[in-house]
Amino acid sequence: MINIVRIALESSAQSAALALCVALILAAARIRSGAVRHAAWTAVLCGMMLMPVLSRITPKVPVTMPLPPLPYADLPAADEVAPPQQASAALSGSADLQLRNNPAPQPSAAISKRLPLPSLIVVVYLTGLLFSLFRLIPGWRAARRISRSCEPVQTPFSGVDVCESPIVTTPLTVGLLSPRIVLPLIWREWTNTKLLAVLAHEAAHVKNRDSLVNLAAYLNRCVFWFHPLAWWLRKKLATTAEHACDEAGAQAVGDTRDYASVLLEVAALAIPHGARCAFVGAGMEGDGGLEARIDHILLDGSQRAVSATRKAIVALACAVVLIAVPACRQVSSVKAPEKPTLLPEVQALIGIGSRSLFSDPQVQSQLEAARASLEQSADASVLAANGKALVNRFIPLAHFGREGFDVGAAAIARALQLDPKSQEVRRAQVLAYSRQLINISRGNPEDPETPKKLAFIDGELKGSKDVSFLLETATPMVSIRWPTGQGPVAAPEMFAVGKAAVERALRLDPNSVWAHQLMLKTQDQELVANLQESVWHGPLDSQHQAIQALPVGARFRELSILAATAGVSAMNTAYTHESPEPMWQAAGNYANEALALAPQAKDDPYYGTSFFRANMVAAMSALVRHDRATAIAFARKAMEAPPTEALRYPIVNARPWSNWHYPQIVIAQLIREGERDSAADLASQYSRIVIADKDRWEAAAAAIRKGETPDWVRQPVAGPRPPTGMKDSH
Repeated sequence: MINIVRIALESSAQSAALALCVALILAAARIRSGAVRHAAWTAVLCGMMLMPVLSRITPKVPVTMPLPPLPYADLPAADEVAPPQQASAALSGSADLQLRNNPAPQPSAAISKRLPLPSLIVVVYLTGLLFSLFRLIPGWRAARRISRSCEPVQTPFSGVDVCESPIVTTPLTVGLLSPRIVLPLIWREWTNTKLLAVLAHEAAHVKNRDSLVNLAAYLNRCVFWFHPLAWWLRKKLATTAEHACDEAGAQAVGDTRDYASVLLEVAALAIPHGARCAFVGAGMEGDGGLEARIDHILLDGSQRAVSATRKAIVALACAVVLIAVPACRQVSSVKAPEKPTLLPEVQALIGIGSRSLFSDPQVQSQLEAARASLEQSADASVLAANGKALVNRFIPLAHFGREGFDVGAAAIARALQLDPKSQEVRRAQVLAYSRQLINISRGNPEDPETPKKLAFIDGELKGSKDVSFLLETATPMVSIRWPTGQGPVAAPEMFAVGKAAVERALRLDPNSVWAHQLMLKTQDQELVANLQESVWHGPLDSQHQAIQALPVGARFRELSILAATAGVSAMNTAYTHESPEPMWQAAGNYANEALALAPQAKDDPYYGTSFFRANMVAAMSALVRHDRATAIAFARKAMEAPPTEALRYPIVNARPWSNWHYPQIVIAQLIREGERDSAADLASQYSRIVIADKDRWEAAAAAIRKGETPDWVRQPVAGPRPPTGMKDSH
């Protein structure tokens, strides 16, 4: 689809260039002859209609053409037609930050139901095309009606078919393959001079196949209805066709003044009857502008004669541009920069590992080699790329690679001095500052440069429209353990900057799954910050006791989270060789206790998520006991939960961090228990709730109904250990 739009734009630009070249040729050769000008513009018409083909068969000549950028041509907007790869710092399962290099979620292409812009362009184009073609119908019918009413007549003018019709008031030529002249019934009253002028004019239309050219020009305007050249070209061809035929008529009469008088008389016949359909055929009253035609006959007569040599030169020049212009291909006016490669010394340093002992002489040697190599470089792009690789690899804390981080940060700082306006360099500096601030804040040291660094990050984020960059930077900033209140230095400020970036990303792309998931993480962090730590941290029994002191809505929410957390512990027994049943029983007890509070908690903003979660845990607890009927009842009840953002965009690392496991493990266990129909129904119902992974669940439901078994069903009942990186749901 993008290629179609690209070809249309290239053809439009090339056609405009072709028309300009022909106009310059005619002006340079001082051509006044209507016949020669008509032939030249007919060549332009043919070139415009065949431009997409000519551009592919002529030799390629790369040139820079100022075409507007196509949407999605290089990189689609986040979560539109083909979501880009996004990378983010990982979030930890305990809500404490552990920076890793895990890929961020890639939203499903199905989540955006908006019509992509390239598709919208095609729809608008086809609408214009069909409307233009529809307007051909009246003219086509009129031409057929005229042809059927014609009766052949004998005239002194030989060589063409002439007929008369009672439904025409002015002479015209109709027919594409076998054109003929049609005269009004009053032609017998005309003088010989007038009849000769009319027949000579119309015979020129027949000879030049003007009816066919006229139709081709109209069809070209239908195809390129969006291009001003197509509209101008059709009018220009009509004008030059009349000039060429007027020249033939004047030559036949032998007196330009007598011919001009005939033109006025024929025009007077047409005026009382109104305008005719412009695309019926070619008529003597024409579309060329009566005053301009008379001026052309009377004033330009001395300049119309064109020698055979000049005709040949004009024809050759037009042929050259007709080949040369389509051969020109668009190339980008800005070369895509080559991705800087890592310096060998930097690659060697990265290869030693992020927690290697820098006191080791060999490691120190590699560190110094990398530092020296970067200090010798004066290329901002190379410095930024290598510095970014180092700050991504090493943690800016003592004993955990601080020396490696410092080398990378210094390289980025130097790159910023060399090229302070480079977006690539400034983004690398944002990465270095954010990692430094977040990791240092965990150790709670005083850093007088923190406000300055945070202001730099905030300024870059506020000025960016790149959703991926905003979210990649914001992910670790909204994942710090103390987003508000008392905590490490600048933690609340960093959290606020990150939250603002997430909100900006959502405004730029309301359909971004990553942005929705990160906003859920942000809200969860704020919620946790206002809870006592004993509610969400520590042994399950202690958490359960602390939860009892909460108001009903909060108690319902936290009990459902506690139930899911117990389920995580049950799944993890696969790694400790313990039986999961006792922990699943505890999870079921917490879930049932939560569900008993559900009628009183319907006003809680988290009600839908908590209701879904508690029913899912209760369903899995029943399945572990092989109570399939009870499990199916709980699972179906879960699907009745009021939709919430957390259900539409489930996220791994928001409490409970296993939220995304439950539909999958419940449906998988139902299949193992032989309840395929119930499993397929639940998968289908869940696909109508979730957005982040909608098409995967639709496919799973269809596969289960066909008797197929999704790969994730083959995992053990205990399930995999929940990942610590932020990834796409499920």
